[in-house]
Amino acid sequence: MNMTYSKYLSKSRFLEGIQCEKRVHLSINHRDLATPPDAAQQAIFDQGTRLGELAQLRWADGHLVRAKYFEHDEAVAETQRLITDPSVEVIFEAGFTEHGVRIRADVMVRVEDGTSWDLIEVKGSTGPKPVHDADIAIQTLVMAAAGIRLRKKILMVVDTSYVFDGDSIDVHKLFKLLDRTAEADSAQIDTESTLTQMHDVVSGVIPAVEPSPHCRKPYLCPFWEHCTSDVPDHWIMQLPRLSVKAFKELRDQDVEDIHDIPEGIALTPPQELIHSSVVSDRPWISSGLKESLLSTEDTIYFLDFETFNPAVPIYKGTRPYGRVPFQWSCHVEREGELLHHTDFLAEGLEDPRREFAVSLIAQLSDSGPVVVYSGFESGVLRDLEILYPELGDELRAITARIWDLLDVIRKNYYHPDFHGSYSIKSVVSALVPELAYKDLDVQSGDGAAAAYQRLATNSGLDLSERQRVKSELKDYCARDTLSMVKILEYLRTSAERFQSESKGRTWTI
Repeated sequence: MNMTYSKYLSKSRFLEGIQCEKRVHLSINHRDLATPPDAAQQAIFDQGTRLGELAQLRWADGHLVRAKYFEHDEAVAETQRLITDPSVEVIFEAGFTEHGVRIRADVMVRVEDGTSWDLIEVKGSTGPKPVHDADIAIQTLVMAAAGIRLRKKILMVVDTSYVFDGDSIDVHKLFKLLDRTAEADSAQIDTESTLTQMHDVVSGVIPAVEPSPHCRKPYLCPFWEHCTSDVPDHWIMQLPRLSVKAFKELRDQDVEDIHDIPEGIALTPPQELIHSSVVSDRPWISSGLKESLLSTEDTIYFLDFETFNPAVPIYKGTRPYGRVPFQWSCHVEREGELLHHTDFLAEGLEDPRREFAVSLIAQLSDSGPVVVYSGFESGVLRDLEILYPELGDELRAITARIWDLLDVIRKNYYHPDFHGSYSIKSVVSALVPELAYKDLDVQSGDGAAAAYQRLATNSGLDLSERQRVKSELKDYCARDTLSMVKILEYLRTSAERFQSESKGRTWTI
């Protein structure tokens, strides 16, 4: 199909169009409306680039098409020169333009017959996903139109069974190759018709697609904030585990606000709890809240961990995406009074796990409940028990003392201002708004992981920059544990007032 296109798609844009027509239209025509990637998202992009570079090392005789992504005509021309040279067996970042689509193929390996190729698509995931088959399918369509015969379509993914020996990365063990020829061919059946429709979409008016659960699958859309800027404060998407079917059923009845959900709509118990709280404009408080809370007579340790999961192992004995704890924060309370705060933050250049464990054991004494928010900390402690059996007794003793604040809140308390989320940031913003995280440079666990990865992988950072990053990490982790202190304090007050004035199972604070 030889046509002239005013607006070209890339394979990434094609995949965006499969997720949402409005997304691909905005990506092509109104990119300025997208939310720029934050530090955590940028770290993921950088990680993908790093994996792509390492993948190329599997083929020592490969030829890299060096034209930049915006120099596509140059990339196509260079690719053609390499393809016609029979001595070239492997090509990286080969460029093709057909059907109004511009692609760069990760790896092409010439087959022995000299007339066909194997296509290898490199991904940072640990296994195949439907979106990967669609990715290969659009490449297959473009390359076929360019006269390229493909024998196999292969997905190259990260192998989490690989254990880093601490010397140099073994790229033959870091990745594994999965033959996805059949799956990609199946995905290709409707690719051309889908592509034709997509060209119409990007050249037309903005599609009238409203935000729904599809905005997060397979990835969160960068236009999410733009598209949701005018949704109600208590939007139906805040209902937990709202299926696409249930969402559509509500929207077919023109329901957008939780307040407007009519009687007779089947809701799950968690959804009904939120609906009731929002409609009444009151928090839901269980009659068992007070009994579920820790006594103020205890010495209580409020504990939070931060970890990172590098795709490419950094420390000896770790695996791709292996969880590496690098920081903890602990606030200590006795008889309802906040006593002090201590913390640990690794320097980053050495494996932090043993020092992390030893310092934690020294801090937590041998008695008193350890308050966490979710089961995350317990999982990290179990990892450390296996890694350092000589510390197993002490670590198991800490695990046995853990008290999960999140679990208590889920079972006993809901505030309309949670907006459907029990994350610590949502909860503290509703109950103790002065502790909301907006004043911090690091505002999420993913952001903390990205910041620490800078310390761990960039030995060239100057001292002042390292100190700045460390200070931001300390502030963030300390905010998590202080938030737990203040949330528990708020819940104690609420429980006391509920008990003294209880007139039902819900009450306004």
